Parts: sequence; C-alpha cells; structure tokens
Amino acid sequence: ICFARGARAFGAKSAANTRDVRNKSFASSATLTQTRGNLAKFFLANGFSAEIFGVVGAVVGDRPQASKEPLIRMLHGAANFGLGRYSEASVDFNDPSLKGNDEADLWRTATEAKLGNLKSARNLIRGEGVIKKYPRRLTLDLGLIIAETAVQIGKSKPAMRALKTVNKIEPDKNESARIKYVEGRLKELKKDFVGAVKDWEAAIASKHLPSQVRARVARTELLLKQKKMDRREAIKEYENLRYSWRGDDFEFETLTRLGNLYISEHFYREGLEALKEAATYFRYNPKAPAAAQLMSSTYNKLFLKGLADNIDAIKAVAIFEEFNELMPAGRNGDEMIRYLADRLVEVDLLERAGDLLEEQVNERLEGEEKSRVGARLALIRMLARQYEM
Repeated sequence: ICFARGARAFGAKSAANTRDVRNKSFASSATLTQTRGNLAKFFLANGFSAEIFGVVGAVVGDRPQASKEPLIRMLHGAANFGLGRYSEASVDFNDPSLKGNDEADLWRTATEAKLGNLKSARNLIRGEGVIKKYPRRLTLDLGLIIAETAVQIGKSKPAMRALKTVNKIEPDKNESARIKYVEGRLKELKKDFVGAVKDWEAAIASKHLPSQVRARVARTELLLKQKKMDRREAIKEYENLRYSWRGDDFEFETLTRLGNLYISEHFYREGLEALKEAATYFRYNPKAPAAAQLMSSTYNKLFLKGLADNIDAIKAVAIFEEFNELMPAGRNGDEMIRYLADRLVEVDLLERAGDLLEEQVNERLEGEEKSRVGARLALIRMLARQYEM
C-alpha cells in the first residue's frame, strides 16, 4: 500500500465536501470500504485521530476480516500514534500484514523513537523520502521526529535533510517554534552552542507552550554544562517548569531532575519531596523505580553515613520524620533511630529521644546491644529528670 496516496488530496478538501461523500448511498461494500478509507485519510491528514477509530470500527463491523488488512492496520496504528498511545501503535505497526512495507517501517520506527528505543529507531532516518508524499501536518510531525531522532543518535546530515523538508511546508508561528527547538538540538550537536541557545530562546519567546518548556530545559542544561549557569539558577528554572507543563513524562523528568539538583546543593528535604512526587504520581513510568531508589539512598546517606551531621538538628529531625517511610527495616533502621535520638538530645527534646530508645530496649534489642542502648536511655532520662521511668 501507499499510505500517503489520497491523503494529500483529502487533506485539501473541505469538511463539507467530506460530509457529502460520507452521506452518499453506495452500490457495493467495496465502494463503501474505499470511501470510508478516504474519510479516514482525511481525518488523518487533518489531525482528527480519535475520529479514525470510528471509521475503522465501522469497516470492521461490516467485514471482521478487514482488521487484518494492511490499510486498516495502518490507519488504526496512525490513530493510536496521533493520540500518544505508542505501545498500542507498536502492536498495530508490527502486525504481520505490514511486514516488508516501507511505509509501515517508517511509522513503526517513529513509534519506537517515541517509546525511547533509539536502537530500533536508527532505521527511522531512512524514511525521509516517504514523508515528502504526505500532507503538511504529517510531514511536519514525522519530519521533526526523524530530525530529533537523528540528533539523538549523533547523525547530523539526516537531521538537516529532514529539517529542510519541514521548512518547505511554510510553517506557521507555532510550527516554527517546534522547528526552532529541533534546530537548536542540531546546532548543539554541531557544537554551535551560541546558535543553539539563540534558537531555543526564539522557541521560548513563542506562544507554543510545548516548545517553550522543552527549549527551556535544553537551554538550562546546555548553560549548566558550559558553567554559564549555576545549579541554584537551574533550580529556579526547573521550579518554574514543574508548574508549566503537568501530567506526562515531561513532568516526571522535570521532577527527577529538580530532585537531583536540590540534593546536589544539599537541599535534602526539597530534593526528597520532588523525587517523592515523581515516584508517587508517575509510578508506572519505567524510571520511577530509579527515582525511588535515589530517595532511599539519599535517606540512608543522611542518617547512616553521617551526611545529616552538617544539617541543623531541627531540620534533620523534620526530614527524618517527614520521610520515615524510607527507613529500612532491621539493624539499619535501629541505627537510624539511635542517630535521631542523639540529634533530639542536641535540641533538648529529651523526652522524645527517650521514648524512641525505650521502644528499642523493650521490644527490639537483645544481649549486649540492649545493655548498651539501655545505658544511653538511662542517661537521657536522668538529663530529663525522669528518675522513675
């Protein structure tokens, strides 16, 4: 099949003409299927991905075997792709009916790129010729995916060709912002750092929010690498970004990066809070376990490795109690509690410190360790003038 065939023409038709086609009476099921296919291509060309499902459903409802036909699988996959359902789109584009189809290969590898599988997405840069046959919206979307993927794997020439193709569609202001972001990525790859920042600042100045936030991240990270921005300035940027775009993987990445920056600057409570949001609200993200592990390791370093010694005692106690779900079980947990008791003694919270140690002495410890901690407990009770406890 040639998926682009007919899509360009239907992309140029008006919705009114399409309604006329849709309302015709048809002499045969073949004519009906063909016209429905053209309607689906019209929806695809104009960005109405959800509507494609209705058309495909009608075709398969009349002819169940159509679900295995190449065009129907391609349309269903493109609809999933357009709605950001990349795992579902991957299933469609890997259907045996599409094996050996160049156009399906392009969409399949574009889907892999969106899923972050750059190894499989290397074949994507071979699809430049196909996108030239598409209507402008698909040319832009797929062209930018090709360009950005090429940049990610370090291939500047395919990225340049793809950007040349998308610039030929005479992009509007929002589309230009999307292009500027990717052009900045390409210039960064080519070591033109001044040009990259200039392109990203143009995207930031646009009214296209997705391009704004991505450009702000790219600019911040580049300036950090060049030591033209310190980590505290970067923290301010990421704090603004966390509220600029919500609810998807971009927010997760923003929160985890913010958490890392806070921890590197010894703002442990703020760092743990950002990582906790990332791991809690995006628990199904593949990187969520890594965020949770960083929280745990940071907590252990604070209260087992002495990192909290340099923190004000009140702040250390507050961090310990706010994130106490990170406290490990067993011996390490007991050691943390004894550390906390010592910090409580520092700020004259003797009764609270004694209560923590008393629980250990009465319920958890045995032998020599119990005697040692019991002696410490007795000293704390004496300092608190609790002689009879």
